[in-house]
Amino acid sequence: MVNITVNNAEVMAVIKELIGDNYKAEFVNNKLIVIALNHKAAASSANGGTPVINQRKISGIVTDNMGLPIIGVTILVNDNKLGTVTDFEGKYQIMANEGDVVSFSFLGFAAKKIKIKDQVILNVTLEPTANELNELVLVGYGKMTRDKITGAVTKLDTKVLQNTQNVSFADALIGVVPGLFVQESFSSPDSPPTMLLRGVGSISASTEPLIVVDGVQMPRSGLDAFMLNAADIQDISILKDAAATSIYGSKGTNGVLIVTTKRGTRNTKLKVAFNSRLGVKYADQSFTNDLMNASQKLDFEESLGFYKTTPALLQKRRASGQDVNWADLLLTNEINRENDISFSGGSDKANYYTSLTYNNVNNIFGGEYKRYTVSMRVDYDLSRKLKVGFSGNFGNVNEEDKRIVGSPFSNAFLLNPWLAIKDDAGNSLRLLDVGNSTGVPYNPIFVRDNTNVNNNRKNIGGSANLTYIPVKWLTLNGILGANFNTSKNNSYENVIVNGGALTYNTGDSNNYTGTLTATLAKTFQKHAFDMVMGYEVNESETNSFSVTAKDFSSDAVQTVSAAKTVGAITERKSQAGSLSYFSRLNYTFNNTYNLSLSFRRDGSSRFGNNNKYANFWSVGSSWDMHKDLLNRNKTVSSLKLRASVGTSGNDFIGDFASQSLYGYRSQITYAGSTAPYLTRGENEDLTWEKNFNVNGGIDFGFFNNRITGTVDYYVRTTKDLLNNKPIPLTSGFAELVSNIGDFRNEGIEISLHIVNIKNQSFSWTTDFNFANNKGTVLSLSDDKDILSNSGSTVFKAGSAIRSFYIVDWAGVNPVTGFNQYRAADGKLVDFNTNRTNSNTAEINNLRQVINKTSIPKYYGGLTNTFKYKNVDMSFLISYAAGHYVLNDGVYNLYNNPAFNQHVNVANAWKNPGDQSDLAIRQVYLVRPTASMVSDYRASSQFLENASYIKLKNIMIGYSIDKEVAKKIGVERLRFFLQGQNLFTKSAVHYIDPEYATAAGGIGLSSSIVRGYSFGMNVNF
Repeated sequence: MVNITVNNAEVMAVIKELIGDNYKAEFVNNKLIVIALNHKAAASSANGGTPVINQRKISGIVTDNMGLPIIGVTILVNDNKLGTVTDFEGKYQIMANEGDVVSFSFLGFAAKKIKIKDQVILNVTLEPTANELNELVLVGYGKMTRDKITGAVTKLDTKVLQNTQNVSFADALIGVVPGLFVQESFSSPDSPPTMLLRGVGSISASTEPLIVVDGVQMPRSGLDAFMLNAADIQDISILKDAAATSIYGSKGTNGVLIVTTKRGTRNTKLKVAFNSRLGVKYADQSFTNDLMNASQKLDFEESLGFYKTTPALLQKRRASGQDVNWADLLLTNEINRENDISFSGGSDKANYYTSLTYNNVNNIFGGEYKRYTVSMRVDYDLSRKLKVGFSGNFGNVNEEDKRIVGSPFSNAFLLNPWLAIKDDAGNSLRLLDVGNSTGVPYNPIFVRDNTNVNNNRKNIGGSANLTYIPVKWLTLNGILGANFNTSKNNSYENVIVNGGALTYNTGDSNNYTGTLTATLAKTFQKHAFDMVMGYEVNESETNSFSVTAKDFSSDAVQTVSAAKTVGAITERKSQAGSLSYFSRLNYTFNNTYNLSLSFRRDGSSRFGNNNKYANFWSVGSSWDMHKDLLNRNKTVSSLKLRASVGTSGNDFIGDFASQSLYGYRSQITYAGSTAPYLTRGENEDLTWEKNFNVNGGIDFGFFNNRITGTVDYYVRTTKDLLNNKPIPLTSGFAELVSNIGDFRNEGIEISLHIVNIKNQSFSWTTDFNFANNKGTVLSLSDDKDILSNSGSTVFKAGSAIRSFYIVDWAGVNPVTGFNQYRAADGKLVDFNTNRTNSNTAEINNLRQVINKTSIPKYYGGLTNTFKYKNVDMSFLISYAAGHYVLNDGVYNLYNNPAFNQHVNVANAWKNPGDQSDLAIRQVYLVRPTASMVSDYRASSQFLENASYIKLKNIMIGYSIDKEVAKKIGVERLRFFLQGQNLFTKSAVHYIDPEYATAAGGIGLSSSIVRGYSFGMNVNF
């Protein structure tokens, strides 16, 4: 066995060191020829165990797992010194006998040994090794080995994608990427989670990362813009700092999530993979323990004087014996299924991958969801220098979304338990006995059973790429990609409910991207350069149409034309485009010192005429201290320092934000026709939101890399924030989209990978990540401004981003029974909730910006992975801390006496001298169902600590022995059990804390939904 260590050496120099002075080697027509210089050398070779006679020539190609040729692979026969290396096309030739063992090895890939039988052609695929500094990582417009990277980039182990039973693969990112705060969505089975990387960097523009799939940028809707199955994903990288994201310019301000999909492997036979899963989910209903039963609610209503003039009604309701658990009626267990199958393989010139996936979900609200996705990818070598690739995917979703019908979750809390819900014949009643005076008290079960909701969405996406390699150091590449989405939403309420009502919406959004790049790579002794230069154009357009209609004669024809009354008709069209030039230069000296420079110039149609273009840049560097100073240290296995500085931007704003807009209203006419009117003025000086990013990091490994990790510190300053700004009414408008201020986010990220135990039968690894972010509003256009764009959180200079703007609750005045709120000077003010002399306006003026925010300060996750022989297990604990929510759901449970209430309202203040934390409950006796306020909503009384820790996922699997699997005709067979959201610890009442909005609100939206699933993975 020959081991040599080289750094950035020429191929021929390596070959010479391998074969010594007795042989001569040269490349002829891209083939390596080795010639013995004397008979003694030849004899020596023969005596090494590989006789010259009866040998035959073995040839083939060595490729990586993506089907790309690997240059310079060392190939030895029986571990002898004499061997060969692959040429620039990954090809090789070598002489060997039957029974010889040929070994293939290359830095960064697992070595492979193959015993020669009757082969003449031997094509080999090498798999990259994991957890190495030289692993390949996706970066902007290419790949790079980790030891050359100067920026903050996280490469995701895509095995985690199988740990969620949600349709959206992105839910598997929760708690596994340092610095990325991910919150699960509960609106639709395939709704992607919300993602926030390194804090909030905008007020009104998007804060979601840019999504790039197979080199094609997705539109601003991000993960919502395409349908991709988790099993189709090959690699995911998350780019965070300027050195990594600046090459994406105006799109990269919130980070970049790069996804590449599986494309098959060269020189492999047909491979088939089948995955199947059956799951169940259920919503936690423990909240019903805190709700009043029928007897308690009637007693409470009687104490408030509901029945002073109608005592017979009270007796009737008591005598009915009704005690309804609305949660049991409105919430059911979800059943979800997923099946996917894929086919892949390749020859020496082509590779292919195709898959089909089916999802079916019967959700907890009685709705049904079905999704079909098909994908296909093909790469083909037209010649040695010219390669072509195609990608295509199609997705179709049909959904009957009953979540939006009859408000099932909030009604599970609020509807009175004494209500009669069926008539004498057992049919659901149309109306309930009582409801809020502002609306008709429809029975939500009746409405659900008499409402048809049909949503259809289609996604077609794909790309074509052409690669030309005129010389070995230059690669020219062109990608043309497109993504099309259409949707049709139809909701029809049967005539029996209220005369028939129809809502119809349709829309489409299309995105086109064209990218041309030239990549140069050259090595001179200890110097290595690679440079990317490119041109990119992007165009997007959206169209939508909606109409409402009512008063139908029957349910037979459910179209707008069948209605007697047509309501509002709305149509919108929008489009935007951008043009970009970009470049990046990477320089490496002695495989130790790295420098990266990038520049991008973007032009966007969204900005004013005076600021259509902007420049973005970055400088990054890294130093491999281990190679330089610690290469003989037995404790430190790797140590690299990184630093970067640069800019990025944000153009994810309204398509016509800088321009004057016109609108139409039926009330505004001229000469008998509807006339346009000016709705907004223009701002020709509107410019880009710009991020100035500074990042310092360290990558390390100890004890032969049994402990590896990264630490990053960053400062992200956002300037020229975009938002509506009030302007003088003399202009004809109340506000104008403007650049109004600056933010700063600074923090630290830590990730650790620890191999606790690893032997032949048992392994245990731990992955931990932690992030701390502090966001501050540096300035606004007027430092006295308190800017609010939603909810009870605001932006104020000097305060945390999205600080709460509320009154300070000081308890209940034992004399008056009213809530007391603390003014800035410490004075206590009673909140008089009497209908005739309420001082609500006075309490409004007591609101203050406090030092509590809706954005987490700390978040991350802990994953443990075990394997014992054929059994594997993993679990993920995710957490977030340092943020708060204003619980509107709890407020409603204390301030809606016409509806069901929390059992504690019975302990409210009643008489002078009572000591209670709950003020007197108010009711309007003339109309008890009228809404009355007893507590001030935006107060610290309903502010809750939103910190949480979750057992997010747990997975247990068992793989059948390979020998047994072969006997039943499969290559691999694995069964698994999976659990999701099994445990949650939080101070937030009733609602899953992940459902909190960025504006700090949380309502009666969804309790914690737990799930279990069983499935199998089969490979043929």
